[in-house]
Amino acid sequence: PKPPNTDAGGLLAILLHPLSVLLVCFPLGIASDLLGWGPVATFFLNFAALVPLAKILGDATEELAAGLKNDLVAGLLNATFGNAVEMVITVNTLRAGLIDMVKATLLGSVLSNLLLVLGMSFFFGGIVGRIQKMPANEPPDLKGGSNMVPAKVARTARPTIDEDNDYSMTELVGEKV
Repeated sequence: PKPPNTDAGGLLAILLHPLSVLLVCFPLGIASDLLGWGPVATFFLNFAALVPLAKILGDATEELAAGLKNDLVAGLLNATFGNAVEMVITVNTLRAGLIDMVKATLLGSVLSNLLLVLGMSFFFGGIVGRIQKMPANEPPDLKGGSNMVPAKVARTARPTIDEDNDYSMTELVGEKV
């Protein structure tokens, strides 16, 4: 784990990162909506502003977690704030009663994270070394953990499949699921 930062140098490091230049897009995105620059300009300015804001959120979470003595709480904090965008969208869409939107958003988030991380791992792993191997001395839960992701995705998607069709999983499998 990262050692805690006691002299507020972490905040300075966060704000002096080269991506922080894009923070200028945040007020410009608000101004573009108020001044009527059009939806395309507003979208791209706000999109560009999200990049440094996401980095700041991640760095701030890491700095906060580094100051904690409990690794479990630090990991929970990182996982919670790492999904802050999904939580905001989920709460707002649930309040609006858009249950299908919540399902689609969460499923899309899981699939995009899975495909992005796995794809980038394979891609850059292939660039660095042609053959990728898992060490034999790794703990078994790390070696087999990725096998559970398709099961989790299927479990998330199943209620949507059942809801959209006239038949249920019971009729397909022949037993109560």
